[in-house]
Amino acid sequence: TSGVVTWGHRDGTGAFVAGLPALDVDGSYSDPFPGATLEKLYDPPVEFDTTGPNNAAQRSVSLAVRIEQLSGTTIVVGKDIVLVKPPVVLVHGINQDPSGWAGFESEFRNNRGFKTFAVDHSGPDGYTSDGPEWGGNGDIHYSYQFVRGNMVGSVGVAEALARFAPAAYADLIHTALRPRLLGREATAIGDLWQGMRRALSGRAGGVLVEAIAAVDIALWDILGKIAGLPLYRLLGGRGATAVPVYAASVNWADDAEALATVDDFRARGFGRIKIKIGAPVRRAIARIEAVRARAGDDTWLAADANWAYTPDEAAKVADALAANGYAWFEEPVRPEDEDGYRALARRGAVPLAAGESNYTLDQTRALVADRTLSTLQPNVTRAGGISETRRMAEFAALHDVAYAPHVGMSGIVCEVASLHLAAALPNASVVECAAAPNRFKTDIADIAPGYLRARDGMLDCPSGPGLGIDIDWDGVAALSR
Repeated sequence: TSGVVTWGHRDGTGAFVAGLPALDVDGSYSDPFPGATLEKLYDPPVEFDTTGPNNAAQRSVSLAVRIEQLSGTTIVVGKDIVLVKPPVVLVHGINQDPSGWAGFESEFRNNRGFKTFAVDHSGPDGYTSDGPEWGGNGDIHYSYQFVRGNMVGSVGVAEALARFAPAAYADLIHTALRPRLLGREATAIGDLWQGMRRALSGRAGGVLVEAIAAVDIALWDILGKIAGLPLYRLLGGRGATAVPVYAASVNWADDAEALATVDDFRARGFGRIKIKIGAPVRRAIARIEAVRARAGDDTWLAADANWAYTPDEAAKVADALAANGYAWFEEPVRPEDEDGYRALARRGAVPLAAGESNYTLDQTRALVADRTLSTLQPNVTRAGGISETRRMAEFAALHDVAYAPHVGMSGIVCEVASLHLAAALPNASVVECAAAPNRFKTDIADIAPGYLRARDGMLDCPSGPGLGIDIDWDGVAALSR
C-alpha cells in the first residue's frame, strides 16, 4: 500500500527526466498530485488540476510518474535490488502515450542487477587450526558471499558458503542465475530453484548450488516479510521458539588448550560439546578419553573428524567413542566413501553423523534411506538454501534419522537460517553453535552470535518477519576485500 514515487516528465525523445521543467507562468511548479498515494494513482486514475493559474503551462508538459515499488507480490526495481521486474509505469496527464515508456523500461532492464558483496577474510582475525584435516598449521582461508535482494520494499539477505574465491560466486550469480530470475514471481521459490538448477548441466553441486543457496535464502527472507511471519512459522513450525544447541568446537590443539576450552564451554552453560579429532589414531583416542574425564558423565559429547581417517582407522576411533559415551562420530571418512560409512555402521560401535559436504537430496538419499547415518547435518548455505535443506531434513524424518544443522565457521545468516529450520522441522535434534571469534557474526548484524545469546544450552529463534535480522551493509563492505 505504499511505495516510492518519482515525479518527472518526458523530454523530446520520450526519455524519463526526473523533476518538472520550468515552464510555468509564475516561475514555480507545485506537486501536481499533492498527497497522492499509489492506491490513489491506481483507482481511480489521478489527473492533475488543469484549471488553475498554471493551466497553460501544465497543458504543455508531458507529465509522467515512475513507480518503483508496488503492493502485492511483484518483484520490483529499486536502488540496491537483487531481483527485479520491469517497472510498472503509470502515465497521467494530457495527451499521454504510454508506449513512449519503452525506452525507459529498456534502461532499467540494462542497468539493474544484483548487489553482492564478495568477502574474503583470513589472517589475525581468521580461523587457525593445527589439525591435519586442514592440511597442517596455519590460517584457514575463509570467504563469504553475501547477497541482498529486494521486493515490495522488503530486503532479503543471504549468505553462501563460499570458502574460496567469493568473487566467482558473485560472477556466477550475475551471469548464470540473474537472467533466470528477472521478471519472475518472487514467491514461486520452488520454480525459481529449479530454474536456477538448470543454469548449468551435469550433476548439481559445487559453486552452483552454493550460489543458489544464497538466492534461495534471500527469497525465503522476503517471503517471510511479505507474510509478516518468522521463517520457522512460515515453514510450518512445530511449536518451538528455541532450540537446543551444542558448543563447537574443542579444536585439535594441544591437550592443555583443548581442556581449557572444555572448561570455558561448561562455564558458559553449555551442556553439549563437540570436539575435533584427527591423526594419529592413538592421540585421538587419548583426547576422547581426556575430554570425557574433564567434562564428566553428565555432559553430552560428540566428535568430528572432518574425514581424517581410513575406514580401518575410523573403526578403532569408533570403539573409543562408544566406550566413552559419545553421541556421534561425525564425518569419519571421505564423504564419497559410502561403503566405508556402511562398514562402520554395521559394526554398530557409535552412531554416525554426516551431510555437511552434501549439496542436494540425491547425494544424501542413500545413506539416509538405509539408515547408515543416525544424524543428517546439511549446511543451509551449501545445500541449496532453505528449500533443498528442508527437503533433505524431511526425507531424513521419513527414515527416523535426526536432523542437526551444520553451521561451522559460517556467518550470522547461516546460523539464523539454521535456527529457523530446526525450530520448524520435526526431527531436529540439536544445532551447532560455533564459539570461535568470527567478525561475520559479531560485526554485521543487529543480533549477537548464538554462543553469546545461548542460555542453559538453548538458543531463541529470532521472532521478526523472515529471518528476523537486519544486516549492516556498511559493516559487510568494511570486511570486503
